[in-house]
Amino acid sequence: PADDIRLGLQIFARDLGNLGNLDPQIDWGFGEYRKWDYLGFRAGLIKMPLGMYNRERDADFLRPSIFQPQSVYDEEFRDLTLAYQGFAVFGNLAGHLDYELFVGTVDLDENLPILQTFLSELGPFPNSPDAAFEIDLHHINGGSLVWETPLTGVRLGVSAVVGDATVLVPELNDMVFAELDRIALSTLSLEYVYEDFTVQAEWKDIDLTARGELLPHDLRFNPVGWYILTAYHLLERIELSYNYDVSYTDAEDKDGTGFESRGLPAHLAWTKDHTLSIRYDLSNQLTLKAEGHWIDGTSRIADPPVPVMARDWFLFAAKASYNF
Repeated sequence: PADDIRLGLQIFARDLGNLGNLDPQIDWGFGEYRKWDYLGFRAGLIKMPLGMYNRERDADFLRPSIFQPQSVYDEEFRDLTLAYQGFAVFGNLAGHLDYELFVGTVDLDENLPILQTFLSELGPFPNSPDAAFEIDLHHINGGSLVWETPLTGVRLGVSAVVGDATVLVPELNDMVFAELDRIALSTLSLEYVYEDFTVQAEWKDIDLTARGELLPHDLRFNPVGWYILTAYHLLERIELSYNYDVSYTDAEDKDGTGFESRGLPAHLAWTKDHTLSIRYDLSNQLTLKAEGHWIDGTSRIADPPVPVMARDWFLFAAKASYNF
């Protein structure tokens, strides 16, 4: 609307399994003022700088595959990690280092499957097993750095988000059931581009501990994941890619011993996904994609699924995108 000022808004709806149900929502919407390359300001519902590609997840034409690597950009976490309400400072230093620092919060919907899974791990409330929990996220702080190195085509990135929250029992006068005094999410990223060849690799770690007098003991949650993706432009309009994507429910139980001790299959502890994708740009606006996923493990399925899925499974996806 004016020099140095940008305004943006995205309305989003999806129907993905039990996520979304086509309910429209404001995905992000913020104002930005940037007069200098080295310093700018944002306020509103702002895209979170998590990993190198979180803010690009809806720009389908920017990547070769349909799904982003789920170890880092899990669709179940979208509503938690896409955007935050708050304030940010950002800029570019010396033409080679992009930075962003932010403070804010995230509105949590306790009906999200990923949060339901977490809350179920806390166990029932004493003497009131049907009482529902609610998570009050106090605040989050975070930041990211992306360095365009002196090596041609090589970028390195790091991002982190930390916060704290309280688990309440609303029907019992908001009684505090547990404290999440440190929620930490961090990523490391590498990108290498040489002519028509691209390599991307990222690693993500989530670490939080629930503490409280009503808990039998402290409960720690530490899912981790990583991927490496290679892509090649075979022809001007055709791109092929291969992605190996790995995630674990718990960094300290990668072989599933904890699930077996509960009478569940060990393969609920991991997901290892080999993905082959093909992209064809039919025009400058229309993109067609197809991909196959050969998957070992079911850690990204609800814990535990009923009935429990087989350890090895296959997913095929096709997509058409129109950019205008």
